[in-house]
Amino acid sequence: MKVLVCHPDLRAGGGAEDYVHALGGALRTAGHSVRMLDIHDLSLGAATWIPGLSRLTLMKHALVARAARQIAGTHDLVIFGFGEGPDCPVPRVEIRHAPSLRSLRRDHLDTIGCAGRGPIHRGLKRLNTVLGIVVAGRRRTNPALTITNSDWTLGRAQTCGRVVYPPVRARPVPAIARVPGRIVSLGRLVPNKRHDEAIRIAQDLHRGGIDVTLDIVGRSDAVHLRHLRALTHDMPFVRLLPDADDATRLRALAEATLGLHCYRHEHFGIAAAEMILAGVVPVVFDGGGITELVPDHALRFRCHRGAVTAARRVFTMPDAGRAATLKALQAGHVLERSMRFEAEIIEALAPCLEPAG
Repeated sequence: MKVLVCHPDLRAGGGAEDYVHALGGALRTAGHSVRMLDIHDLSLGAATWIPGLSRLTLMKHALVARAARQIAGTHDLVIFGFGEGPDCPVPRVEIRHAPSLRSLRRDHLDTIGCAGRGPIHRGLKRLNTVLGIVVAGRRRTNPALTITNSDWTLGRAQTCGRVVYPPVRARPVPAIARVPGRIVSLGRLVPNKRHDEAIRIAQDLHRGGIDVTLDIVGRSDAVHLRHLRALTHDMPFVRLLPDADDATRLRALAEATLGLHCYRHEHFGIAAAEMILAGVVPVVFDGGGITELVPDHALRFRCHRGAVTAARRVFTMPDAGRAATLKALQAGHVLERSMRFEAEIIEALAPCLEPAG
């Protein structure tokens, strides 16, 4: 089959991009012809003048969806790899990484970066959503199939579908000793990843007598990086590692005992999965699909005090207790399914795929 796979920006380097790249690879391995379409393939014309387009993921999604609708007829199947897409002349599949990109409901907006943000941010997100709907085009028919990245996302999408957890790879970390008190926080250096909250947690642990060091590792946003540097200028126990290479990232994981993941309502949590596979015990926000990956309530928090308590508990565990906690996390069925992504995604797509050949 000729399959068109659409995504806002395949160069963005996040979990959604990893998902779509792995999807394309699985389809090709199964013998299908795959065309990947993203914002870099479009002749944008006047759209290049949209202020801050490179940061407006919803608008990039809408522009790509609009272009996909126009060329869909030359393909057998269209897969929208980031969320809902418009009506197309051929069957379409929607992969949702959040409950909805077209909803103006407050709880849905919270899952795409509005949680904990002010009314101005929420208002701008609403406007961006409405403009995206107008640009992408009508969506009057249901997709042939909806796939989500967690049971949590599927439940809040209020639709029928299949869950295929994001691809996770076990990567060998350096065989070095864990550094006592070492914490790692992974993820892009942007506001909604809440690294500043991880800093406050580390600060309270430090004040409470635990000799901690926090490594913050992720692809950097220049504006937020300046904020984090200003916030930590007098905190020698915090190390910012923006745009770190793989060796630095793997070393940070190898040295850490505790991982902090403070994003609100994380849809899955690839960073937490990386931590678990690297032998790091994660402490995560108690909400979103990440709770399927980290089912142990003792490793989840709802407020700052709860986060500090959970982190302190990890550091004060006997070695045997910490090893047992890790063993249980590593044996989790969600992590196991993520590690066989290629087989699961082809199985889920089977009703929409004709035999290759």
